[in-house]
Amino acid sequence: MKTRSDLQLYLENVSGVKVYFNPPETVQLTYPCIVYNRDYIYNHHADNKIHLQENKYVVNVLDKKVDGDTFKIISKLPRCRYKNHSFKNGISQDSFTLYF
Repeated sequence: MKTRSDLQLYLENVSGVKVYFNPPETVQLTYPCIVYNRDYIYNHHADNKIHLQENKYVVNVLDKKVDGDTFKIISKLPRCRYKNHSFKNGISQDSFTLYF
């Protein structure tokens, strides 16, 4: 079963940018970056047992460029779906749902 640490390494390797999991507000983010958190755990049941768990994550790509490369890379990942875009305080944020 894949772990959250596996996802961390995977996102770092495919994107080439700094990746943060639930960073505290005291952490100074370096842009572009990815900030992600766990959103949901889906359990697959059979015979009154859990046979498989899938973790759903919200992956946010933060960049000072509206059309940076990082969000394009994340958008092409398997089992990834685009949610929305926002722009606040000069930072572009593209949000995705990713099952891993």
